[in-house]
Amino acid sequence: TLQLAAMTSMEDVQAFLDEHQLNNKVRIYPTVRSGTEWYIVTYQDYPTIQMARDAVEKLPDSLKSVSPWAKSLGQVHREIDRVK
Repeated sequence: TLQLAAMTSMEDVQAFLDEHQLNNKVRIYPTVRSGTEWYIVTYQDYPTIQMARDAVEKLPDSLKSVSPWAKSLGQVHREIDRVK
């Protein structure tokens, strides 16, 4: 998957989604870092981490500008497990 953003409030997440017109194209999950709850915004799933990295170049400029990065689904699941 590609991580697009990490924010500490759902209001900020919604503003980000509205700004980039992403409301039905992303997944959002909570995690905890240094005792603070964060909401992680991810975009699409890819079969391999390399395919996710390659996909960054194909994104619209508005999304490239937020510096997305590839993240394995294993990492996503570890981050989700932090809030359990």
